[in-house]
Amino acid sequence: MANARYRFEQADDRHAHLHHDRSHPVGIARLERRDWLLIGLIALFGMFGFTALMLYGMQLVSGVVGATIMSTTPAVTALGAILFLKEHPT
Repeated sequence: MANARYRFEQADDRHAHLHHDRSHPVGIARLERRDWLLIGLIALFGMFGFTALMLYGMQLVSGVVGATIMSTTPAVTALGAILFLKEHPT
């Protein structure tokens, strides 16, 4: 139990730089208009767009090809982050 409390305290320390508005519940940062716009775009293109295009593409290929592409997606994403964003593998 102490380990879980330590993790939550660490997470809280990492997010201490966020500005809190007293009109919002404690621990929830006030989002600005630009933040809501970015969240909306991520939801539209990142979630809805990906799902719609994936389902459309699955109709065009065999199940084996589709399963292969879907199973390699996490590895390709990680490789892209390493190559383009200079992330370090963990």
